[in-house]
Amino acid sequence: INPPEGLNSMIRQSPTILSRSLVLAISKLAIFRARPLHQSFVRRMTIVNDKKNPTLALVIVDLQNDFINGSLAVKDGEAVLPIVNDLAKSHPFGTIVHTQDWHPPNHCSFFSNLQGYPLAPDSPISQKDAKMFDEVIQKGPPKTVQRLWPTHCVQRTHGAEFHRDLVIRPDDEIVQKGTHSDIDSYSGFWDNGRGAETRLAKLLRGRGVTHVFVVGLAFDYCVGFTALHSKEHGFRTYVVVDATRSVAKESAEKMKEELQGAGVELIKSQQVAGVIGIV
Repeated sequence: INPPEGLNSMIRQSPTILSRSLVLAISKLAIFRARPLHQSFVRRMTIVNDKKNPTLALVIVDLQNDFINGSLAVKDGEAVLPIVNDLAKSHPFGTIVHTQDWHPPNHCSFFSNLQGYPLAPDSPISQKDAKMFDEVIQKGPPKTVQRLWPTHCVQRTHGAEFHRDLVIRPDDEIVQKGTHSDIDSYSGFWDNGRGAETRLAKLLRGRGVTHVFVVGLAFDYCVGFTALHSKEHGFRTYVVVDATRSVAKESAEKMKEELQGAGVELIKSQQVAGVIGIV
């Protein structure tokens, strides 16, 4: 079989010229074929990584200055910030909500306001003997069990602001709680007396959320009650335990038992991807 005249002409050239011509031709062909394939792959991967799952919600509880390095700082609380930021960045949560303690200055939970809120006759501690962190029963209305905390997260103060290292995206939602002076609100869903509900449940249902992951501060109070009430509202609920910290060991153990008894699942951040993969 006779080769085409063009190839005959190339063969008659020196071996060096022939080698260079072949290498150049093959290189051009490889670049031409590879570039669009590579770009298509990158585009496809970008779309997959950016896709959000509307059934998944991350509820970030009270990562505010006073709970991290302020008047009611939780030990090692700052350590949860990079874990929470990574969870929000690395997983396809369709909804991210930040709860925010937002108390008026005369709030009933502040020990400094104790004299303004008479105690019930059956309170285990009298008004005269009550100390910071004691648990009392306030007469109300509404009549409620109340732990006496340092003044914290007062509306429009630095302590109530979110910590500067917490990443908040433009489409994240903020749900404020504890806004009424005469009742506390650990949960992101209800106040402690269940007299008023925040907009959190309606927000999650309106977006088609079925699975809620709860993180933040503190595990034994606001995180725990938010998770319990999430489960009560019918959401499949997880607490990412290494993305939380507790006020005290005893109350943390008690809350852990309550959560497990209610069917809330306790997982670690390394397990989130696996859980999401089967949702």
